Formats: sequence, structure tokens, C-alpha cells
Amino acid sequence: MTVEIFMEDLVEKFEGWISGSNNLIDLLGSFSSMPAIVVFVIVLIGAVLLVSGRKLFLVFYSVFWALTGVYLGYIWGENLQAIYMIELMIIVGVILPLLANKARSIFVFVMVLFGTGFFLIYVLESLGAYQNLSVLEPPFLLAGALLGWLAVRFVNYIMIVSTSTIGALMLTLALNYYIGNRMDLLIMLLVFSVFALFGIFLQVDLYLRASKRKAKGRNKKQRKERKVDQKDRVKSN
Repeated sequence: MTVEIFMEDLVEKFEGWISGSNNLIDLLGSFSSMPAIVVFVIVLIGAVLLVSGRKLFLVFYSVFWALTGVYLGYIWGENLQAIYMIELMIIVGVILPLLANKARSIFVFVMVLFGTGFFLIYVLESLGAYQNLSVLEPPFLLAGALLGWLAVRFVNYIMIVSTSTIGALMLTLALNYYIGNRMDLLIMLLVFSVFALFGIFLQVDLYLRASKRKAKGRNKKQRKERKVDQKDRVKSN
């Protein structure tokens, strides 16, 4: 399967999942026929997100909104001539990440709002509890709104959790592909949880160590400044 055909199938299954006409199993099934180059890219991006997602958050954040803009441009221009549809995809794909960086709090809130719904659907359908759920279910929106508010207040930790979660999902899908699609959804959920927790704990540890180093550096600078001030007072007296 070529990359182009794979992406078309993935978009079609994603649209079906969002609209409720397909379930999560249909969407995940698209990844069983990934071209080798797509698998490599997914593994690479997933590993980077898992280990250093917080540091590169703005890069992936901008790319996410650029891809979202391209997708929206494709949807809005589907009935237009091809050239106009491409122009619309480029325009929306450029404008949306610019807006996302200017109004970061609002866009982070929106990301977490709908990302929470995606994750909860993944968990519930993996456990076989429900099928054909929508991200617009009121409990999902309520949970997403609460987490979105927390994300705006504690953005560094949300960067860690969100990038670790996305990286874990990518690595889980790639692993499932490499072992021949033999993992059922419950095992995939367990593998995903292990990857996600590893990334969260690793990034939190790195973040706290970096914060301590910065705090020590600030304290050292302040002590030097106080010594200089004291010397200046002695000289002036």
C-alpha cells in the first residue's frame, strides 16, 4: 500500500469514527497496512515525544494545528475545484497555527477538551464497555473542560502528560504492526499505559531536575548581586 492510499484510508476511517459510523477498531485497523516509511516516522516521532515532548512541545503543537488546518481546508473545500481546495488547505494550514500560538491558552484548552474525549473513547472501547461513542458525549466534554482548565493553569505538566500520551499511542500502534497485529485491544491498552507512564515519570524527573538547576542558578546570581551591593555600600560609606 502506498503512503497516499494509506492516508486516504486513515482519513476516511477517522471521519467515520468522529461521525459515529465506524468504531475505534475500524480506525486502528487502518494501521495494520502501514507502509514501512510511515511506521518508521511514527516510531521516531513517538520516541521523541515520549522522552523530550515538553522541550519540543511548541514544535509539535504548531505542527498539530497546521495539520488540523490542512484537514479542515480539505473538508471545507471538498466540493470546490482541486486548485481552490489546495489553496484553501494551504491558507487554513498556515493561519491556524499562527492563531494557535497567539491565543495559546484557548487552543490548549480546545486540544485537551477533545483529546480527553479521544482518550476516554479509546479506553472504554478497548475494554468493550461501549461502542460507537462520540467525543461530543456530555461526560467527555465535562471531563475535557475540567482538564482543559487545569492544562491552562499547569501547562508544563500538561505538556508532559499530553506528549507522553501521544508518543505512547504511536509506539503502541507501531509495536502492534511489527508483531503482526496479534495484540487485542486490552493488551494494547496495557502496553500503551506502560509507555505513557514511563514517558510521564521520565519527563517529570527531567523537568524537576532542570527546575532545581535553574533555581540554584538564580540563587547564586542573587547572592553575587547582594555581595556587590554590600561592597558598594561599604565603599560609599
